[in-house]
Amino acid sequence: MSDLSALSAQGSDPVRVIRTNARLQDITQDSFFFADQPARLAVAYISPHNDFQATLSALQRLAGQTTLIATMTAGELCTQGGATRTPLYNDTRSAWDDVVIQLFSPEMVEAVSVHTIALDEGEGASSTVPPDMRVAHIQDQLSRIALPFVINPQNTLAVTLIDGLAKAENYFAEALYKAESFPCAFIGGSSGGTLDFRETALFDGRRVVRNHAVLAFLKLAPDFAFSIFKTQNFVNTGRSFIVTEADAGSRMVRSVLDRQSVTVVNILDTLAALMSCRKEKVFEALEDYTFALSIEGELYIRSISGIDVAQGLVSFYADINVGDELFLLKSTDFNETTRSDLRNFLKGKPQPVGAILNDCILRRLNNANHLRELDGMWPMPAAGFSCFGEFFGINMNQTLTAAVFFRLEEGEVFHDEFIEFFPVYYGRYSQYFLQTRLNQQKILNDIRKGLIERMVDFIRRTAQSSLELEQMVKQTEAVRTTMESVRAELHARMQGMASDDQKGVLEQEFQNVVHRTKELFDIVTILEKISLQTNILSLNAAVEAARVGEQGKGFAVIASEVRILAQHTKESLGKSAQALVGVKSSTGVLGEHIEQSEKKLAEARDNYGEIFARIGNMFSSFEQINEVMNSVEEMSHQQAQLIRTVEDDIAHLRKIEQ
Repeated sequence: MSDLSALSAQGSDPVRVIRTNARLQDITQDSFFFADQPARLAVAYISPHNDFQATLSALQRLAGQTTLIATMTAGELCTQGGATRTPLYNDTRSAWDDVVIQLFSPEMVEAVSVHTIALDEGEGASSTVPPDMRVAHIQDQLSRIALPFVINPQNTLAVTLIDGLAKAENYFAEALYKAESFPCAFIGGSSGGTLDFRETALFDGRRVVRNHAVLAFLKLAPDFAFSIFKTQNFVNTGRSFIVTEADAGSRMVRSVLDRQSVTVVNILDTLAALMSCRKEKVFEALEDYTFALSIEGELYIRSISGIDVAQGLVSFYADINVGDELFLLKSTDFNETTRSDLRNFLKGKPQPVGAILNDCILRRLNNANHLRELDGMWPMPAAGFSCFGEFFGINMNQTLTAAVFFRLEEGEVFHDEFIEFFPVYYGRYSQYFLQTRLNQQKILNDIRKGLIERMVDFIRRTAQSSLELEQMVKQTEAVRTTMESVRAELHARMQGMASDDQKGVLEQEFQNVVHRTKELFDIVTILEKISLQTNILSLNAAVEAARVGEQGKGFAVIASEVRILAQHTKESLGKSAQALVGVKSSTGVLGEHIEQSEKKLAEARDNYGEIFARIGNMFSSFEQINEVMNSVEEMSHQQAQLIRTVEDDIAHLRKIEQ
């Protein structure tokens, strides 16, 4: 069974695949019968270029008693199985009009129950109903579903078709697990359409619906079994980031958590670092990469739909929740990976008789040159569609999922890991939404923890700043005291220099000197006159002495001495007069200088008054600064008290964390 091309359907196939067109060419009522019994279920995959309502009306007339559901597609897949080399992927390069019908016989499907779920209370995907209310609305509808048979995860599955433009797969999945009513596999996809993403539609057996989900619960007959196949041509690189800011409605992400710094950063900065490129080159760098959730090692791809560098936003095709850890995946060989995964899946299993295929449109678009390499891969009739997202427990992208059916021989026991451990898988799907909320709390705790660490560092720095402030306040007080002393001294000196009582003192004293010098001049003049008269008298005495002869010799000697003294006196008085002239000249110059000095001192007195006023203003500023520093000191004491309180709180938090 390892050579898939050698496998072919044997006997009466319980699954039939028909490919036709919008005119339903070669389709008759007999096409919906297996022998003489109508098909239990028909699933129609209809091109978006066809009139969906008209095509369904025609199909309904032909289907008769067969339960019919349908979805619009972004491309169809179909094969009769075996070694046939007909294309698995229908050609979508032009406005194709294909219709693929997959029929399930009553031999294999014992019972079918179809239900329709409105995904929003509003009129469309643009409704502003809050997420929790949307989940509650869906959950309420699911809780009211009453199936006509008991669910057994080994023989029951739900073919799940969801409006591909409603962006509600996540809401549906969360509501499904909250309802706790359907312990079986949900497998399917989101309805497709043209790539302008303007329209898509579903059919629930009665009417065409939009913004709804259509669920077809299938209960298999005892001689049949099923399992779920899943393949992705990607491998996990192990590098990841955690989403911290996302909008569920638009599927946009803005911020992620930087694990090293435990800070929130823009997602584009993280992607640029992850891909070692500039932000403008991120989309191009991610050409061979994608992202995925990892749930117990199972990857659920979230593909990027667009990047807005200017706004710092990244859009995804699948739902993104705050708390999701997204791993970077690297693409592998499309053909080899898909074939290898299918070989491993079928190994050890009974003969496959049919498969429902749900293939992401991105797989078709990104591997357009390799699609024909998968022709002849499926050993049984298989059909499906290229969808706007796959649903297997939760939604995903860039994945091929398939519900594969097997015929059991009498007494044969079907062994399959997924079926045998279904409760574990179901628990993982259900736990994802709880884990998301736990992750959100963990992010808050991590950010809070980082914030606390930064606060601790801030508090330490602030405490040091408080000490420095206290020192500065003390230094300011010392400076204030010194300035007060300087101020007092300046005030006293300026008062003395600027006093009007001192005006003219120097000039008055100078006039006294001038007056005393004049008196000296008068005295010298008198002495000169006396000296002159003494000299005249001595001359007269000498004449008279000569006249009397010998008797007058003694008197003549005296007269001679008096004349010599008078001469010396005259000479001394001449020198004194010259000195006084010099003194007078000097005092004249000094007088002029004193007059100028008096004027300058008067100007200085006026300037000193202005300077004194400015110094007064300066000291007023010093007083204001002193008041501010007193306030700073008080604030510093209050801050120190607050720091001690915060430190106590942090210590308590750390004890609780331990």
